[in-house]
Amino acid sequence: MPYLEELSVYDLVQYLNQQDLKPQLAVAGAVNQISQAIEAMVPRMEQGGKVRVAGAGTSGRLAQLDASELPPTFGIDQDQWKTLMAGGRDAFWNAVERAEDNVEEGFKDMASETLGMNDIVIGVAASGRTPYVQGALQAAERAGCLRIGIFCVSTPPLQPLTHITIAIPVGPEPLSGSTRMLAGTAQKMVLNIISTGVMVRLGHTLHNLMIDMKPSNHKLKLRAEAIVQELLDCDDNTARNLLQQHQYQIRPALIQALTGSRDWQSFKGSLGPLWQLKHLDGIDIPAE
Repeated sequence: MPYLEELSVYDLVQYLNQQDLKPQLAVAGAVNQISQAIEAMVPRMEQGGKVRVAGAGTSGRLAQLDASELPPTFGIDQDQWKTLMAGGRDAFWNAVERAEDNVEEGFKDMASETLGMNDIVIGVAASGRTPYVQGALQAAERAGCLRIGIFCVSTPPLQPLTHITIAIPVGPEPLSGSTRMLAGTAQKMVLNIISTGVMVRLGHTLHNLMIDMKPSNHKLKLRAEAIVQELLDCDDNTARNLLQQHQYQIRPALIQALTGSRDWQSFKGSLGPLWQLKHLDGIDIPAE
Protein backbone atom coordinates (compact mmCIF):
# COMPACT_ATOMS: atom_id res chain seq x y z
CA MET A 1 0.00 0.00 0.00
CA PRO A 2 1.25 3.51 -0.73
CA TYR A 3 2.14 6.05 1.93
CA LEU A 4 -0.89 8.28 1.58
CA GLU A 5 0.87 11.53 2.51
CA GLU A 6 3.30 11.03 -0.38
CA LEU A 7 0.53 11.01 -3.00
CA SER A 8 -0.66 14.08 -4.84
CA VAL A 9 -4.27 15.01 -4.17
CA TYR A 10 -5.25 13.66 -7.58
CA ASP A 11 -3.44 10.35 -7.02
CA LEU A 12 -4.91 10.05 -3.52
CA VAL A 13 -8.44 10.53 -4.84
CA GLN A 14 -7.83 8.06 -7.68
CA TYR A 15 -6.39 5.50 -5.26
CA LEU A 16 -9.30 5.79 -2.82
CA ASN A 17 -11.78 5.58 -5.66
CA GLN A 18 -10.15 2.40 -6.95
CA GLN A 19 -10.28 0.92 -3.46
CA ASP A 20 -14.04 1.46 -3.41
CA LEU A 21 -14.40 -1.29 -6.02
CA LYS A 22 -13.57 -3.85 -3.33
CA PRO A 23 -16.87 -3.55 -1.41
CA GLN A 24 -18.83 -4.14 -4.63
CA LEU A 25 -16.93 -7.36 -5.29
CA ALA A 26 -17.31 -8.50 -1.68
CA VAL A 27 -21.07 -7.93 -1.74
CA ALA A 28 -21.35 -9.70 -5.10
CA GLY A 29 -19.77 -12.74 -3.47
CA ALA A 30 -22.49 -12.81 -0.80
CA VAL A 31 -25.58 -12.61 -3.03
CA ASN A 32 -26.72 -16.12 -2.07
CA GLN A 33 -26.55 -15.39 1.65
CA ILE A 34 -28.25 -12.01 1.26
CA SER A 35 -31.05 -13.68 -0.71
CA GLN A 36 -31.44 -16.33 1.99
CA ALA A 37 -31.72 -13.61 4.62
CA ILE A 38 -34.50 -11.80 2.75
CA GLU A 39 -36.41 -15.02 2.09
CA ALA A 40 -36.20 -15.97 5.77
CA MET A 41 -37.25 -12.53 7.00
CA VAL A 42 -40.34 -11.98 4.85
CA PRO A 43 -42.63 -14.73 6.22
CA ARG A 44 -41.79 -13.71 9.78
CA MET A 45 -42.61 -10.07 9.08
CA GLU A 46 -45.85 -11.13 7.41
CA GLN A 47 -46.75 -12.63 10.78
CA GLY A 48 -46.02 -9.33 12.54
CA GLY A 49 -42.33 -9.90 13.20
CA LYS A 50 -40.06 -6.97 14.01
CA VAL A 51 -36.46 -6.30 12.99
CA ARG A 52 -33.75 -5.20 15.38
CA VAL A 53 -30.28 -4.35 14.11
CA ALA A 54 -27.41 -4.26 16.62
CA GLY A 55 -24.15 -2.49 15.97
CA ALA A 56 -21.39 -0.32 17.40
CA GLY A 57 -19.65 2.71 15.98
CA THR A 58 -19.84 3.01 12.19
CA SER A 59 -21.80 -0.24 11.91
CA GLY A 60 -24.53 1.01 14.24
CA ARG A 61 -24.72 4.43 12.61
CA LEU A 62 -25.09 2.90 9.15
CA ALA A 63 -27.80 0.59 10.46
CA GLN A 64 -29.67 3.59 11.88
CA LEU A 65 -29.26 5.51 8.63
CA ASP A 66 -30.97 2.68 6.80
CA ALA A 67 -33.68 2.10 9.43
CA SER A 68 -34.62 5.77 9.70
CA GLU A 69 -35.46 5.93 5.99
CA LEU A 70 -37.85 2.96 5.98
CA PRO A 71 -40.97 4.56 7.56
CA PRO A 72 -41.14 7.51 5.12
CA THR A 73 -40.12 5.38 2.12
CA PHE A 74 -42.32 2.33 2.72
CA GLY A 75 -44.93 3.53 5.22
CA ILE A 76 -43.98 1.09 7.99
CA ASP A 77 -44.15 1.87 11.71
CA GLN A 78 -40.92 3.01 13.31
CA ASP A 79 -41.07 0.14 15.79
CA GLN A 80 -41.07 -2.42 12.99
CA TRP A 81 -37.38 -1.87 12.16
CA LYS A 82 -35.10 -0.37 14.81
CA THR A 83 -31.39 -0.07 15.55
CA LEU A 84 -29.77 -0.80 18.91
CA MET A 85 -26.50 1.08 19.27
CA ALA A 86 -23.64 0.39 21.68
CA GLY A 87 -23.54 3.39 23.98
CA GLY A 88 -27.20 4.29 23.45
CA ARG A 89 -28.76 7.04 21.35
CA ASP A 90 -26.00 9.57 22.08
CA ALA A 91 -23.54 7.27 20.33
CA PHE A 92 -25.31 7.88 17.02
CA TRP A 93 -23.83 11.39 17.03
CA ASN A 94 -20.80 11.13 19.30
CA ALA A 95 -18.26 8.33 19.49
CA VAL A 96 -18.54 6.17 22.61
CA GLU A 97 -15.78 3.76 21.76
CA ARG A 98 -15.67 1.71 24.97
CA ALA A 99 -19.36 0.82 24.72
CA GLU A 100 -18.70 -1.78 22.03
CA ASP A 101 -16.71 -3.90 24.50
CA ASN A 102 -19.72 -4.54 26.73
CA VAL A 103 -21.30 -7.95 26.11
CA GLU A 104 -23.72 -7.51 28.99
CA GLU A 105 -25.01 -4.20 27.65
CA GLY A 106 -25.72 -5.75 24.27
CA PHE A 107 -27.59 -8.61 25.92
CA LYS A 108 -29.58 -6.26 28.15
CA ASP A 109 -30.50 -3.88 25.32
CA MET A 110 -31.76 -6.68 23.09
CA ALA A 111 -33.52 -8.53 25.91
CA SER A 112 -35.44 -5.35 26.75
CA GLU A 113 -37.07 -5.48 23.31
CA THR A 114 -39.16 -8.52 24.37
CA LEU A 115 -38.73 -10.36 21.10
CA GLY A 116 -40.09 -13.73 20.00
CA MET A 117 -39.86 -16.39 17.32
CA ASN A 118 -41.26 -14.20 14.52
CA ASP A 119 -38.73 -11.45 15.15
CA ILE A 120 -35.39 -10.93 13.43
CA VAL A 121 -32.11 -9.70 14.86
CA ILE A 122 -29.31 -8.57 12.58
CA GLY A 123 -25.85 -8.16 14.06
CA VAL A 124 -23.51 -5.86 12.14
CA ALA A 125 -19.81 -5.92 12.99
CA ALA A 126 -16.93 -5.24 10.64
CA SER A 127 -14.57 -7.39 12.72
CA GLY A 128 -17.10 -10.17 13.20
CA ARG A 129 -16.39 -10.22 16.93
CA THR A 130 -17.76 -7.02 18.52
CA PRO A 131 -18.74 -7.88 22.13
CA TYR A 132 -21.85 -5.65 22.16
CA VAL A 133 -23.15 -7.42 19.04
CA GLN A 134 -22.26 -10.76 20.62
CA GLY A 135 -24.46 -9.96 23.62
CA ALA A 136 -27.32 -8.83 21.38
CA LEU A 137 -27.16 -12.05 19.36
CA GLN A 138 -27.05 -14.13 22.53
CA ALA A 139 -30.23 -12.45 23.78
CA ALA A 140 -31.83 -13.05 20.39
CA GLU A 141 -30.83 -16.71 20.57
CA ARG A 142 -32.51 -17.05 23.95
CA ALA A 143 -35.67 -15.40 22.56
CA GLY A 144 -35.78 -17.77 19.58
CA CYS A 145 -35.35 -15.04 16.95
CA LEU A 146 -34.01 -15.45 13.45
CA ARG A 147 -30.41 -14.26 13.66
CA ILE A 148 -28.45 -12.78 10.76
CA GLY A 149 -24.86 -11.53 10.83
CA ILE A 150 -23.23 -9.00 8.52
CA PHE A 151 -19.47 -9.24 8.95
CA CYS A 152 -16.51 -7.96 6.92
CA VAL A 153 -14.21 -10.93 7.47
CA SER A 154 -14.20 -14.40 5.94
CA THR A 155 -14.46 -16.40 9.18
CA PRO A 156 -16.24 -14.24 11.77
CA PRO A 157 -16.03 -15.49 15.37
CA LEU A 158 -19.72 -14.60 15.86
CA GLN A 159 -20.87 -16.90 13.05
CA PRO A 160 -22.02 -19.68 15.45
CA LEU A 161 -24.57 -17.28 16.93
CA THR A 162 -26.28 -16.70 13.58
CA HIS A 163 -28.59 -18.71 11.35
CA ILE A 164 -27.36 -16.83 8.28
CA THR A 165 -23.92 -15.26 8.03
CA ILE A 166 -23.27 -12.67 5.35
CA ALA A 167 -19.50 -12.47 5.07
CA ILE A 168 -18.23 -9.56 2.98
CA PRO A 169 -14.43 -9.54 3.38
CA VAL A 170 -13.20 -6.29 1.90
CA GLY A 171 -9.54 -6.74 2.84
CA PRO A 172 -7.26 -4.13 4.41
CA GLU A 173 -8.56 -0.60 4.61
CA PRO A 174 -6.72 2.07 2.57
CA LEU A 175 -6.38 3.89 5.89
CA SER A 176 -5.41 0.97 8.07
CA GLY A 177 -8.07 0.08 10.63
CA SER A 178 -10.56 2.76 9.55
CA THR A 179 -13.60 0.55 8.97
CA ARG A 180 -15.75 3.58 8.14
CA MET A 181 -14.28 3.22 4.64
CA LEU A 182 -14.41 -0.13 2.77
CA ALA A 183 -16.17 -2.08 5.51
CA GLY A 184 -18.68 0.72 6.03
CA THR A 185 -19.41 0.96 2.33
CA ALA A 186 -19.97 -2.80 2.08
CA GLN A 187 -22.19 -2.83 5.17
CA LYS A 188 -24.28 0.04 3.82
CA MET A 189 -24.77 -1.82 0.54
CA VAL A 190 -25.92 -5.01 2.27
CA LEU A 191 -28.24 -3.18 4.67
CA ASN A 192 -29.84 -1.30 1.75
CA ILE A 193 -30.29 -4.47 -0.27
CA ILE A 194 -31.84 -6.39 2.62
CA SER A 195 -34.27 -3.66 3.67
CA THR A 196 -35.29 -2.86 0.10
CA GLY A 197 -35.62 -6.54 -0.81
CA VAL A 198 -37.80 -7.24 2.22
CA MET A 199 -40.03 -4.22 1.56
CA VAL A 200 -40.47 -5.23 -2.09
CA ARG A 201 -41.47 -8.77 -1.11
CA LEU A 202 -43.90 -7.41 1.48
CA GLY A 203 -45.68 -5.49 -1.28
CA HIS A 204 -44.67 -1.94 -0.41
CA THR A 205 -43.73 -1.24 -4.03
CA LEU A 206 -45.38 -1.62 -7.41
CA HIS A 207 -42.90 -2.08 -10.24
CA ASN A 208 -40.06 0.15 -9.02
CA LEU A 209 -42.33 2.75 -7.43
CA MET A 210 -42.91 3.57 -3.75
CA ILE A 211 -46.67 3.15 -3.35
CA ASP A 212 -46.62 3.29 0.47
CA MET A 213 -44.36 6.31 0.93
CA LYS A 214 -45.49 9.11 3.21
CA PRO A 215 -45.90 12.32 1.15
CA SER A 216 -45.04 14.65 4.01
CA ASN A 217 -43.91 17.68 1.99
CA HIS A 218 -44.56 19.40 -1.32
CA LYS A 219 -41.79 17.56 -3.17
CA LEU A 220 -43.14 14.17 -2.08
CA LYS A 221 -46.70 15.13 -3.00
CA LEU A 222 -45.47 15.91 -6.50
CA ARG A 223 -43.72 12.54 -6.54
CA ALA A 224 -46.97 10.86 -5.45
CA GLU A 225 -48.79 12.54 -8.32
CA ALA A 226 -46.12 11.36 -10.75
CA ILE A 227 -46.37 7.78 -9.44
CA VAL A 228 -50.15 7.70 -9.85
CA GLN A 229 -49.88 9.25 -13.32
CA GLU A 230 -47.39 6.62 -14.41
CA LEU A 231 -49.28 3.64 -13.01
CA LEU A 232 -52.74 4.73 -14.17
CA ASP A 233 -51.62 6.47 -17.37
CA CYS A 234 -53.67 9.51 -16.44
CA ASP A 235 -53.10 13.28 -16.51
CA ASP A 236 -51.85 15.30 -13.57
CA ASN A 237 -55.26 16.73 -12.67
CA THR A 238 -56.80 13.27 -12.47
CA ALA A 239 -53.93 12.01 -10.33
CA ARG A 240 -54.14 15.03 -8.04
CA ASN A 241 -57.91 14.74 -7.59
CA LEU A 242 -57.64 11.04 -6.82
CA LEU A 243 -54.89 11.56 -4.27
CA GLN A 244 -56.72 14.43 -2.58
CA GLN A 245 -59.60 12.05 -1.84
CA HIS A 246 -57.16 9.93 0.16
CA GLN A 247 -54.97 12.53 1.91
CA TYR A 248 -52.31 11.88 -0.73
CA GLN A 249 -51.90 8.22 0.21
CA ILE A 250 -50.93 6.41 -2.97
CA ARG A 251 -52.12 2.87 -2.17
CA PRO A 252 -55.76 3.82 -1.38
CA ALA A 253 -55.86 6.04 -4.47
CA LEU A 254 -54.64 3.20 -6.67
CA ILE A 255 -57.06 0.69 -5.18
CA GLN A 256 -60.00 3.02 -5.74
CA ALA A 257 -58.93 3.51 -9.35
CA LEU A 258 -58.37 -0.20 -9.93
CA THR A 259 -61.44 -1.57 -8.14
CA GLY A 260 -63.84 1.31 -7.53
CA SER A 261 -63.67 0.48 -3.82
CA ARG A 262 -62.63 2.79 -0.99
CA ASP A 263 -62.10 -0.22 1.26
CA TRP A 264 -58.39 -0.21 0.55
CA GLN A 265 -57.46 -1.99 3.79
CA SER A 266 -58.94 -5.19 2.36
CA PHE A 267 -56.16 -5.20 -0.24
CA LYS A 268 -52.96 -6.00 1.64
CA GLY A 269 -49.60 -6.98 0.27
CA SER A 270 -48.58 -6.67 -3.36
CA LEU A 271 -50.83 -4.81 -5.78
CA GLY A 272 -48.99 -6.36 -8.73
CA PRO A 273 -51.57 -9.05 -9.62
CA LEU A 274 -54.45 -6.58 -9.25
CA TRP A 275 -52.69 -4.00 -11.40
CA GLN A 276 -51.88 -6.55 -14.12
CA LEU A 277 -55.47 -7.78 -14.26
CA LYS A 278 -56.98 -4.32 -14.42
CA HIS A 279 -54.32 -2.98 -16.76
CA LEU A 280 -55.12 -5.67 -19.31
CA ASP A 281 -58.86 -4.90 -19.07
CA GLY A 282 -58.37 -1.15 -19.08
CA ILE A 283 -58.63 1.15 -16.08
CA ASP A 284 -61.78 3.18 -15.61
CA ILE A 285 -60.91 5.82 -13.04
CA PRO A 286 -64.01 6.72 -11.00
CA ALA A 287 -64.98 10.33 -10.59
CA GLU A 288 -64.89 11.94 -7.17
